[in-house]
Amino acid sequence: MNTKILNDLELEPVEMAEGTVLIREGSDNMNVYILVSGKVEVTMRGSSIAVVDRTGVALGQVAVILGKQPVATTTVLEPSTFYVISDFLTFLRDHPDACVSTAQELAGQMVSSVNHMVWMKEQLAELQKNMEVYVPAFPDPGDESPAPGSAG
Repeated sequence: MNTKILNDLELEPVEMAEGTVLIREGSDNMNVYILVSGKVEVTMRGSSIAVVDRTGVALGQVAVILGKQPVATTTVLEPSTFYVISDFLTFLRDHPDACVSTAQELAGQMVSSVNHMVWMKEQLAELQKNMEVYVPAFPDPGDESPAPGSAG
């Protein structure tokens, strides 16, 4: 989110200590955290999926917008500062510029995710093609020749 919008609204940033869990996977969190400075780690089922240090990144907004429990945990990695918005949907309704900024951020994330999925599909196709050179996917059942390296 564009932090200038939040600055103009005179919201007060909140400092968070290293190790603070902002959002816990599966919790009933309803807060959205906008990173002003610092660094957080996002994990899912105990695996790290991202380290975020970019000003303006909103954390927790997808779960709040969908009315679902968060699917990831967000933990502060170093002393960090956030804008904390407790009633995000009302906030978006009351502040159209923030709503547009959120939509733009989510659209950017969607495009990035689609691009990543296409890249992964291409990598998988290439791997599958290379594997068929070494291990035929469907060997001829009548082929009685011994496997390489075995005594025949």
